[in-house]
Amino acid sequence: QAFNYLQGKMDSAENMEKNYELLKWAAEKLCAKRDDNENEVKRHRLKKTSNTYNLWISKVMGIVEDMKKLEAIYKKEGKRSKWRVPWRSKFSKQIAEKYEEVLK
Repeated sequence: QAFNYLQGKMDSAENMEKNYELLKWAAEKLCAKRDDNENEVKRHRLKKTSNTYNLWISKVMGIVEDMKKLEAIYKKEGKRSKWRVPWRSKFSKQIAEKYEEVLK
Protein backbone atom coordinates (compact mmCIF):
# COMPACT_ATOMS: atom_id res chain seq x y z
CA GLN A 1 0.00 0.00 0.00
CA ALA A 2 2.75 2.46 0.93
CA PHE A 3 4.57 1.69 -2.30
CA ASN A 4 1.45 2.40 -4.37
CA TYR A 5 0.94 5.68 -2.51
CA LEU A 6 4.54 6.75 -3.15
CA GLN A 7 4.35 5.64 -6.77
CA GLY A 8 1.22 7.75 -7.24
CA LYS A 9 3.01 10.79 -5.78
CA MET A 10 6.00 10.22 -8.04
CA ASP A 11 3.79 9.90 -11.12
CA SER A 12 1.91 13.06 -10.25
CA ALA A 13 5.15 14.96 -9.68
CA GLU A 14 6.54 13.75 -13.01
CA ASN A 15 3.37 14.92 -14.79
CA MET A 16 3.59 18.47 -13.46
CA GLU A 17 5.07 19.97 -16.65
CA LYS A 18 2.59 18.12 -18.85
CA ASN A 19 -0.32 19.22 -16.66
CA TYR A 20 0.93 22.80 -16.73
CA GLU A 21 1.17 22.83 -20.53
CA LEU A 22 -2.35 21.37 -20.84
CA LEU A 23 -3.71 24.02 -18.48
CA LYS A 24 -1.88 26.78 -20.32
CA TRP A 25 -3.32 25.62 -23.66
CA ALA A 26 -6.86 25.35 -22.27
CA ALA A 27 -6.62 28.80 -20.64
CA GLU A 28 -5.39 30.35 -23.90
CA LYS A 29 -8.32 28.79 -25.75
CA LEU A 30 -10.75 30.03 -23.08
CA CYS A 31 -9.30 33.56 -23.29
CA ALA A 32 -9.64 33.53 -27.08
CA LYS A 33 -13.29 32.55 -26.70
CA ARG A 34 -13.74 35.31 -24.13
CA ASP A 35 -12.20 37.86 -26.51
CA ASP A 36 -14.45 36.73 -29.35
CA ASN A 37 -17.52 37.06 -27.14
CA GLU A 38 -16.43 40.46 -25.85
CA ASN A 39 -15.99 41.69 -29.42
CA GLU A 40 -19.48 40.46 -30.26
CA VAL A 41 -20.91 42.30 -27.24
CA LYS A 42 -19.13 45.51 -28.30
CA ARG A 43 -20.62 45.26 -31.78
CA HIS A 44 -24.12 45.05 -30.30
CA ARG A 45 -23.62 47.55 -27.52
CA LEU A 46 -27.26 48.60 -27.40
CA LYS A 47 -28.31 45.13 -26.29
CA LYS A 48 -28.00 44.15 -22.66
CA THR A 49 -25.93 41.03 -21.98
CA SER A 50 -27.74 38.04 -20.50
CA ASN A 51 -27.33 36.88 -16.93
CA THR A 52 -25.83 33.66 -18.26
CA TYR A 53 -23.21 35.59 -20.19
CA ASN A 54 -22.41 37.78 -17.18
CA LEU A 55 -22.00 34.71 -14.99
CA TRP A 56 -19.79 33.04 -17.60
CA ILE A 57 -17.54 36.08 -18.07
CA SER A 58 -17.18 36.40 -14.29
CA LYS A 59 -16.11 32.75 -14.08
CA VAL A 60 -13.63 33.24 -16.92
CA MET A 61 -12.08 36.26 -15.21
CA GLY A 62 -11.68 34.24 -12.00
CA ILE A 63 -10.00 31.43 -13.91
CA VAL A 64 -7.65 33.91 -15.60
CA GLU A 65 -6.64 35.31 -12.18
CA ASP A 66 -6.10 31.81 -10.80
CA MET A 67 -4.03 30.92 -13.87
CA LYS A 68 -1.80 33.96 -13.35
CA LYS A 69 -1.16 32.87 -9.76
CA LEU A 70 -0.40 29.28 -10.76
CA GLU A 71 1.86 30.48 -13.57
CA ALA A 72 3.83 32.70 -11.17
CA ILE A 73 4.30 29.80 -8.77
CA TYR A 74 5.26 27.46 -11.61
CA LYS A 75 7.85 29.87 -12.97
CA LYS A 76 9.32 30.53 -9.52
CA GLU A 77 9.18 27.09 -7.93
CA GLY A 78 8.26 24.56 -10.59
CA LYS A 79 11.65 23.98 -12.14
CA ARG A 80 13.70 24.38 -8.98
CA SER A 81 14.13 20.77 -8.06
CA LYS A 82 12.94 17.50 -9.43
CA TRP A 83 13.46 16.03 -5.97
CA ARG A 84 10.73 18.01 -4.24
CA VAL A 85 8.28 15.21 -4.90
CA PRO A 86 5.61 16.06 -2.29
CA TRP A 87 5.46 19.71 -3.39
CA ARG A 88 5.50 18.86 -7.11
CA SER A 89 2.81 16.22 -6.60
CA LYS A 90 0.53 18.63 -4.72
CA PHE A 91 1.08 21.43 -7.24
CA SER A 92 0.51 19.08 -10.16
CA LYS A 93 -2.82 18.11 -8.60
CA GLN A 94 -3.78 21.80 -8.26
CA ILE A 95 -2.94 22.35 -11.92
CA ALA A 96 -4.96 19.30 -12.99
CA GLU A 97 -7.97 20.47 -10.95
CA LYS A 98 -7.80 23.94 -12.53
CA TYR A 99 -7.55 22.31 -15.97
CA GLU A 100 -10.76 20.36 -15.27
CA GLU A 101 -12.45 23.61 -14.20
CA VAL A 102 -11.39 25.33 -17.43
CA LEU A 103 -12.85 22.51 -19.50
CA LYS A 104 -16.29 22.83 -17.83
